[in-house]
Formats: sequence, C-alpha cells, structure tokens
Amino acid sequence: MQDVNIKPVQIPPKADTQYFKYRVLYEQDVEEVAAIDGSWLSIDLGVVNLAMCVDHRGHSFIVGGRHLISQNRWFNKRIAHYQSIKDKQGIESTTRRIERLY
Repeated sequence: MQDVNIKPVQIPPKADTQYFKYRVLYEQDVEEVAAIDGSWLSIDLGVVNLAMCVDHRGHSFIVGGRHLISQNRWFNKRIAHYQSIKDKQGIESTTRRIERLY
C-alpha cells in the first residue's frame, strides 16, 4: 500500500469478553478507473431493499434487506427487554447483559 495515511489504531472496549476487536483507519488516494466499453452499474442503497442495481444495458436486480431489518428489530427488542428489567430494579448503570449485546 503506497501513499497511505494511517490513523491511530482504535481498540473499543468490550464488556465481559475474552477477545477484542480493533480498527485500523487509513486514507488512501484512489485513482479513477475508466469504464471498459462504456459499462457501468448504478447502485441505490436503502433499508428495505439493501441495494437496487441497474447496469448500462437496463438490466436490474434487487438485493433484499428484510433479513437485516428483522435482525435489527430482534436486537432492539432484546435491549428494550433488559432495559425494562434494569429500570424496574432501580439499577442506574448499564448491566453486563446489555453491554454484551453491544
């Protein structure tokens, strides 16, 4: 990797785990690539449909995102459930169960 500007490495804390994740952020100059024979693909990112794509010939396809919405809804329900228990017990700080979900 030439001409790369590496930023400081980030190690976000994970509660009650035996592993960690780290992030290496960098900036890199990207050269513009010319399309071969005028070929292109247009991508529209969304939520319900994760990506709607159309190519230079007019062919289109959709990458669904409903599964991701379902997973997000499940995650939010679990957080709300544990938050409710925490609030009923009068606990002010974040619990380990909630931290593990994040």
